Amino acid sequence: MIIANIITKLKSDLDSNYYYESEFMFDSEVLDMIAPSNELLKIGICPIGKVYYEVFDNNIIEFDYGIAIVEIMGEFTAGRVIFGPENCKPILGLTIIESLGINFDDLKRKCLRLPSYIFKNKLKFDN
Repeated sequence: MIIANIITKLKSDLDSNYYYESEFMFDSEVLDMIAPSNELLKIGICPIGKVYYEVFDNNIIEFDYGIAIVEIMGEFTAGRVIFGPENCKPILGLTIIESLGINFDDLKRKCLRLPSYIFKNKLKFDN
């Protein structure tokens, strides 16, 4: 299910001056990110492995993947990015969105950054 479009910036590492910035479709049914392979290679993201995905016509296709630094709404994380076809629309998966603490507001039809992560009853600190 396509929920929203989010401006997303990808880099190979934090110190790099090269980046790929585009409007990514956020799809809550997809776990990983996918971006055009030519754009990923241009900014120095290299394939480090292969993964298999079932596509819309029920075929299973092998894709390369790499690791990218991801910036959304001024926040940074890192994650797996799939090397998609050169003309593909970039897709942002649930893994990256959740790691940044971003929620989707159904009424406003947009993504919102949560003020903080919730650790209530999860972490206990000794004083």
